[in-house]
Amino acid sequence: MSSSICRVAASVSLTRFENSRRFWRDLPPTMLVVHQFTASMITNKQAIRGTPNVQVVIHMDGFGSLSLKRNSYARVVVDLPAGALTGWKNFYNEDQPTPTAQQTIDNAPRPTFISYQ
Repeated sequence: MSSSICRVAASVSLTRFENSRRFWRDLPPTMLVVHQFTASMITNKQAIRGTPNVQVVIHMDGFGSLSLKRNSYARVVVDLPAGALTGWKNFYNEDQPTPTAQQTIDNAPRPTFISYQ
């Protein structure tokens, strides 16, 4: 079995979100975390809406230097859907170096959801 690195990022459309909404009504209060590191990953992004029990989080998911991550974050949050929260992902091994807690929260808007991998 060979190992390879995925070189093409997947994408998701508004239609896919809308088709899944019927399953959301029975969920307890939940976050729907949508990972994004390129502009083309989410089509018609501004039309995405949560529900009273599902909060949408647009999660910047990219690795590299702090300046590269901040540039990615700025691109991700510039066109947030109404009511969406922001997320930031840090990587222990891939970031160069892993941002500190202060560097992570010192972004505008401040990330609401922070994850580590």
